[in-house]
Amino acid sequence: ANYRSTYQTNLEPYETAGFPAITYFTEEETLAMNDLAVILQPYIETEVAKFIAGKRSLDEFDAFQNELKGMGAGDYLAYYQKAYENYLATK
Repeated sequence: ANYRSTYQTNLEPYETAGFPAITYFTEEETLAMNDLAVILQPYIETEVAKFIAGKRSLDEFDAFQNELKGMGAGDYLAYYQKAYENYLATK
């Protein structure tokens, strides 16, 4: 019951329609996404913590976004964009 209450309070108000709850990727896509995630996730967590703690100026946020692009964040996003387009095509 606690989980349901927490879900209803903290998540339901922010739900939006459009992206499926379950998304399928090919094996090749999954492996490529995992390779990117291993690089991106720790870097994002570290740098966001620096922004929050004030160790990195918010003036550098655009540079941070460019760093992410250089690390393959655009490719990672493209996998989800393709999955979303496939989802829309089947509706």
